[in-house]
Amino acid sequence: MEIYSLKDKDKAFDYSKNIGLHNIVFSVTSNKDYEMTRWFLLEDLEDLNYNDFVVVEGSHCSCNDFDDVYWEAIKYTSDELIKLCKEKIKCIGEQKEREFYFLIFQYLTNSNY
Repeated sequence: MEIYSLKDKDKAFDYSKNIGLHNIVFSVTSNKDYEMTRWFLLEDLEDLNYNDFVVVEGSHCSCNDFDDVYWEAIKYTSDELIKLCKEKIKCIGEQKEREFYFLIFQYLTNSNY
């Protein structure tokens, strides 16, 4: 696990910035509210190794747009991500975040847990 830099890549996942729609495995957005969070699972970025993934999370309040959000990104190996998913599925209170990690777990293990 390591921090992944989105510097020069964070303009709404613009293809010209090396993150395109083809890199997004899936995303989940929290329920529409004054504060919202969005999670992405990315793969096949040109600077990632095989079986490396990036989890991106960004939150904002209603006074900002997602274009104004600071996105936090962390790179994981598939094994690290599976372990993280198991813990997140058990411990997280936020339903949408749990859903996001459950989707990752299913994707990586072809399992329903």
